Amino acid sequence: MTADPTLLLGVLAVLALAVVVLLVHAVRAPMGRRTVDRFARRQHLVVDTANGGHVVRALALVLRWRRLGLVTGFAVAALVSVTRGELTVDFVAMFLGWFAGAVVAEWLVAGLPVGTGPRRATLRARSLGTYVTTLDRVLLSAVLGLTAAVAAVAFVGAVATGRAGTWAVWVVGTLVAAAALAVTARRVVRRPQPTDDASLLAADDALRAHSLTVLCGCAIAASGVPLGRLTDLAAGVLPEGAWSGGVSDGVGALTLVVCVALGWFVADRSASVRAGGAADPAAVPAPATPRGVA
Repeated sequence: MTADPTLLLGVLAVLALAVVVLLVHAVRAPMGRRTVDRFARRQHLVVDTANGGHVVRALALVLRWRRLGLVTGFAVAALVSVTRGELTVDFVAMFLGWFAGAVVAEWLVAGLPVGTGPRRATLRARSLGTYVTTLDRVLLSAVLGLTAAVAAVAFVGAVATGRAGTWAVWVVGTLVAAAALAVTARRVVRRPQPTDDASLLAADDALRAHSLTVLCGCAIAASGVPLGRLTDLAAGVLPEGAWSGGVSDGVGALTLVVCVALGWFVADRSASVRAGGAADPAAVPAPATPRGVA
């Protein structure tokens, strides 16, 4: 049934207004003090007057871009659905938008100026393992390894069922996303450190640990989308009729849920590599609220 053009135009207008309101809120909504406190507790960082401004700027930038990505994902998916005569909420698109916003945010945070003095390169070798726990790196390696193995089997299945083009699209898209994450992580690891101010150095170290842990979580969560699609293609190696469309959809949905849950755990709940290596902020009197924090 063809949708009424007038009704469709009205829905588009209301949706556009809602998107504008959400975008304005994403940009202008203040960041709560709880966000800074939670970051400090997780990263075992004492936020004081020397490093508070830098921490607040970095966290506000991250929050703003995550919100923008989430709203953009929702808006694009909703607009596409409306043009098809329906209105749906695509949570996968919203998640991918959040993921893209998080990556952009971490890239921008890596370029924020720290302090007023010159920055320097350290003689200590730094890598992902410097800022991310062994558990998080094992989970990341396991998911990436599983994705590569499924992609190899999926190639055989895709060729057998005549869907090699679909396989290529998902593999290329996955490699592009992985490259973007790897380049962003390298930027975070390699950026020069601030001056010898101990407070700023601690904040810089905590922000790197936070950024790289979030990027690991994003990689794990985002792997759920191609992994589910590649699993469906891999079923092409099974005998005809052994894998129905309903089973395929169920496996894809379950894969996405598991990867998103693991990614959320790594990004938001896993322990920091700094645990036990710095003063416990709970034992230090809370500093005055920095400017810009509600």
